Amino acid sequence: MKREWRRISSRKNLYLLMIMAPILLFFGIAAIYQHKVVSGLPVAVLDADHSELSRTITAAVRSNRTFELKAEVQTLQEIEEGLRSGRFEAAFYMPQGMEREIKRGTPAELIIYRNHFNLLTGNMILKDGATIGRTMSVGILLKKLASRGLGPEQALALANPIRVDSRPLFNPAYNYANYLVPGLLPAMMQMFIMLVAVLLLSAEYTEQSLSDLYSAARGSSWAVLLGKSAPHLLVHAATALGLIGVVFPLFGIPIAGSVTLLFGLLMLFMAASLTLGLLISCLVPNQMLATEIAVFINTPAFMFSGYTFPLWGMPHLHQLFSQIMPFTHFLSAFIKVYQMGTPWRYIKNEIMVLSLFVVIALALSWLALAWRSRRLLSPIAAQAGELEGGSVL
Repeated sequence: MKREWRRISSRKNLYLLMIMAPILLFFGIAAIYQHKVVSGLPVAVLDADHSELSRTITAAVRSNRTFELKAEVQTLQEIEEGLRSGRFEAAFYMPQGMEREIKRGTPAELIIYRNHFNLLTGNMILKDGATIGRTMSVGILLKKLASRGLGPEQALALANPIRVDSRPLFNPAYNYANYLVPGLLPAMMQMFIMLVAVLLLSAEYTEQSLSDLYSAARGSSWAVLLGKSAPHLLVHAATALGLIGVVFPLFGIPIAGSVTLLFGLLMLFMAASLTLGLLISCLVPNQMLATEIAVFINTPAFMFSGYTFPLWGMPHLHQLFSQIMPFTHFLSAFIKVYQMGTPWRYIKNEIMVLSLFVVIALALSWLALAWRSRRLLSPIAAQAGELEGGSVL
């Protein structure tokens, strides 16, 4: 352990990857979503009806916090050009005769053109646009029913006979900081942990310092693995505390569950990531190749976690690949604790899988390290014995 602390302090690439890079990245990513909700999407209005109803719809668009009315255009061609150029993300088109058709008892259309290339903004435009349309429809019906002598409560009951009471239990404000930041930061953490871990032993092979390492460990492969791992786990524990105790509170990201349980889960996840990196380091003596393998495993980790697209919707081969990454299992438990306030008994499966990652990776690392050390150290020991025998003679 003392030897590893000296290596960390003397090697810039290690403490940059372990300390500086996570701090800069955590604050940089969290700051992206500091506004928390999407608002002020640029939109346009094409009012071909020029009626009281169309002016009311325009006012509703202007007052909606999701939209920012940028232009009142005159033709459909202007809408197309504005969407193609990116000047606005959506346009509300009120066709000529819309109010007249409604007065005749004929359904009329409020047409919403939207840029749906970005699914998030496209769905938000649809949701808020549909809300404006429904509000206008109910208002028109209420006026008709009131004109027939019905009271406000009776008119509302007839206009809206089935009330949908939607109660989002987790992240009800559609807050992107609460949704994306807690998922992205551990994914980045896994990458940094594994990139450092693959250097721990492959660097010893490259620098031909394995004999010095085993001398410090008094010949024990377990001492090598644990002595190499412990200092890094301590540094990563400080990173986890900074994530929970500094980054989350600073950016107003609430933790619904137990902070202690969340910290323990993060520590188990980091141990699984570290031991998996150690296993790669033990199996692959080439430092560059070991780093490339770690990058290959970590690059798609976020996509294969089921966070942005559900795992059950992926092909079976992709589902199998997702299971070999600690992040997939960690994220399932992490969301339950952080977002839903779930007690530990509901994440026992994830805890067991992450523990298996640690145990299996350590066991395989020990076997690989013991085998490789015998191959590398036996000639050195034999040569030392010959030299010692020669001096006696």
